[in-house]
This record gives sequence, C-alpha cells and structure tokens, in this order.
Amino acid sequence: MKSIIATLFFIFFYTGSAVASEYIIIANESVQGDAISNNDAAQIFIGKKRAWENGDTIVPVTLTNGTTHENFLKEVVNKSPLQFKTYWKNVVFTGKGQALKNFDSESDLVSFVVNTKGAIGYISSNTQCSGAKILTIR
Repeated sequence: MKSIIATLFFIFFYTGSAVASEYIIIANESVQGDAISNNDAAQIFIGKKRAWENGDTIVPVTLTNGTTHENFLKEVVNKSPLQFKTYWKNVVFTGKGQALKNFDSESDLVSFVVNTKGAIGYISSNTQCSGAKILTIR
C-alpha cells in the first residue's frame, strides 16, 4: 500500500511540474527571426537588452501572476516573482528604466503583442496566440 501511495505521489507531482512549466514566448510579427536564446530572453525581461538586431525597440510585457508567470521567471530570468518585482521597482526608482507593462489575462497580453511593433511576451502553451509569432527558445 505504501508503494502505491508513493508511486501516485510521484506521478502527481512529476506530471504536475512538467505541465506547469509549459510556456511559449511570443512576439509581434515585426520581430525578425523565429528563435531566441535563453540568455537574450532573460536580458530582455530584465531590461538590459532594449533593441532588436534591426534597431527596433523591444517592448517586453509580462503576466501579473500565475503559474506561467512563476515558471517563466524561474526558468528564464532566474528570479522568483518577488525578486523580479523588487528588481523592477529598483530600476524604476533609480531612473534606469520604465516599469514593464503587465497583464492579468493571457488574451490581453496576446492582443497587445499582436498590435505592438517590437513586443515580446510569454503565455501558457495552450493559449491561443493567432497573429503573434512563436519564438523557439534555443
């Protein structure tokens, strides 16, 4: 009986974490290329990389909260949501940048990315994103 419970426990948490980390990075169709390095994505979302290779301004947008937000920050930016929020408060307070636009809903984020030149964001992999370009992480 103990082994059955242990097996079920493992399956539940193992599959739960695999599903939770499924996110995609999307960009406006104006963004050149179809892939982005993990490092470039991290640099964009902490405000260190501000222009695409063609000179267009990068407009990063984030989700306000949720599992997709937490996993993206953890896996790409290497920060917890609290660390990320604190980081950006410091950037804004010191005048080194402007706060990122964030969205409560993934559909609103997709709509913004579709309609904003140079925009980039992330959503769960099962969210509709027609009109946006999906960037592969390399």
